[in-house]
Amino acid sequence: MPPVAAGHYVISVSGGPMERWGEGGQRREGGAAWQERLTGVTSLQAKGGDPVAPDRVVRSGSALVFLFPKGERPFSMDDKEVVFSTRLGPMQIKAKFPLKDMVYDGRLEL
Repeated sequence: MPPVAAGHYVISVSGGPMERWGEGGQRREGGAAWQERLTGVTSLQAKGGDPVAPDRVVRSGSALVFLFPKGERPFSMDDKEVVFSTRLGPMQIKAKFPLKDMVYDGRLEL
């Protein structure tokens, strides 16, 4: 794992032109504005838990990489599932991650 990802949950979104879109479906060329907007509309949340916002969003080729701080209470098997949610222009994206599928060598690796 790259050093920048240490202490973070990392989710990559790829497969479309979504990194080119800004709020309201308007094209956006770059700068810090797109990062600020994305951190405001993106979360990672366990059922019954508080949503966690990314503290960094990075473009990597045609992908967007979201880095969520693990914080004081990292996710555990008791959470059963976490939900990633973001809005990229006109698209709402949600993905559910069952934590039982993220166990490696007896440990939750996410």
